[in-house]
Amino acid sequence: MWNYMGWDNASTIAQEVERPQRTYPKAMIAAVVLVSLTYVLPFLAVYFTGIPASMFTEDGSWATIAGLIGGKIFGFEWLRFLIVLGGMMSAFGMFNALVMSYSRLPLAMARDGMLPKVFAKTSVKTNAPWVGILVCATCWALCLGLGFKRLVTLDIMLYGAALMLEFVTLVALRIREPELKREFKVPGGLAGAIMVACFHSRCCAWR
Repeated sequence: MWNYMGWDNASTIAQEVERPQRTYPKAMIAAVVLVSLTYVLPFLAVYFTGIPASMFTEDGSWATIAGLIGGKIFGFEWLRFLIVLGGMMSAFGMFNALVMSYSRLPLAMARDGMLPKVFAKTSVKTNAPWVGILVCATCWALCLGLGFKRLVTLDIMLYGAALMLEFVTLVALRIREPELKREFKVPGGLAGAIMVACFHSRCCAWR
């Protein structure tokens, strides 16, 4: 989940996490291990089957290869079906995670006076920011007609702009409020904060 969201987005739901100072490091370590395994194990499986890399030419290649490896049982490609089902479950989980993360941003901005107060409304039962969720869902629905390539381009542009604002804020706060109480502080003073911002931005641009 965090691999897709970005480690920075995890902080937006920290209010609902029990003991975040201890829970987050454990969850991040576990996430790195799980993400590594999900990349390495499938490639190892394909490597040992001897299937050439030329088979991966289009979307759905993993499902096609799973069908070749698993074969058929009573005419049913069971492994291919499981791969597709797993992909659907993964997409649904990531979407839920993004809704949980992104809907908190309008909530926080409304509480700070940067958006209308209506965005600060939450559900009495679940404490979920239902107004933010509805607005985000409406915006996402309106984007469905743009097509996959345009959506990818738009996602990269918006994500890049968000990262830039985060690191500009990091440097600005280090200059304006050097004595501000922080749970974690990037070492190296102002130079360290600027170097982290520059190197991380270059890595994201390369990716």
